[in-house]
Amino acid sequence: MEKNLGLFSRVFTIAAIVLGLVVLFSTIPAIQLFSTDLGLFVGYTLFFLAIAAAIIFPLINIIQNPRGAVKSVGGLAVLVIIFVVSYSLAPAKELVNQVTGELMATADVVQYAGAAISIGSIVFLTAVFTLIITELLSIFR
Repeated sequence: MEKNLGLFSRVFTIAAIVLGLVVLFSTIPAIQLFSTDLGLFVGYTLFFLAIAAAIIFPLINIIQNPRGAVKSVGGLAVLVIIFVVSYSLAPAKELVNQVTGELMATADVVQYAGAAISIGSIVFLTAVFTLIITELLSIFR
């Protein structure tokens, strides 16, 4: 099983690199080897492959090591709690174009976007703080 997982991981990595290069070369105007439509298609493909990998790899890890999954499930539970708190604190106000009076986003969309920005900021700051603390601890060891 681990041999197959290693092969799958390598194939996935190579595919992601190739598709990433296609996206890169489709967005640089001076080079532009491919059309923008192809770049968008490949970008969406990479996005869905990343989602699939984010679901498949942890499931394989849980099957191989159920006891080690306790930390992962705990981390996921903390992220869900942070998202629920962020969602409940985010403003739920419709976004209206001031010039035309046209509705640009409903209150639910604005609240979800606010929660996404909040959780992204929290996770980013936590990662930076953890990186700094880890580096400082490694200096004094």
